[in-house]
Amino acid sequence: MDALDPKADFKFRPKYEGRPDEENRHRQDNYDLVVLLLDTGARYSEIANITWDRIDLEQRMIHFWRPKVRNESIIYMTGRVFEILKRRKDSATSQYVFTNEKSGARGYAAKGIFNAFERAELKDFHIHDLRHTCASRLIQNGMNLYEVSQMLGHVDVQTTQRYAHLENREIGQRARDIMEKLNG
Repeated sequence: MDALDPKADFKFRPKYEGRPDEENRHRQDNYDLVVLLLDTGARYSEIANITWDRIDLEQRMIHFWRPKVRNESIIYMTGRVFEILKRRKDSATSQYVFTNEKSGARGYAAKGIFNAFERAELKDFHIHDLRHTCASRLIQNGMNLYEVSQMLGHVDVQTTQRYAHLENREIGQRARDIMEKLNG
């Protein structure tokens, strides 16, 4: 996240206050988009092309239509997602949360994000890995595969099986902790 920080100093670039507004906007967009990807587990296209009518700031919910699997799901916003969307809504000039230069959907414009991955020295890291990071964090913190599958909008829980090793480790650790308590 440090490599994406829009106010950070970048090699061969002026400080934040001296950079062109458009450059700062692009950097802020990249940062905001990555936070939404990490905290929702959504696919890039689901966030990059989302419209404001899918965002319920009052209830702090995002209504996703997942075209890849043709289903809909509701994700509740984390505090930082809410703050980002609230800030963006206050200055919105388009039906899209993330826009291109013509106020259309952002689409696939990921060069700045890939540059940040390089600055962070993340090797062989892809945008879709942010979705995997979200899922892994959820499983490591107590959600089961079925719950994570539902959140990610997977049609079949088998798709979520790649995270089973994380859940199995957690189950083993919880079982040990219970036995230690019982034996204590």
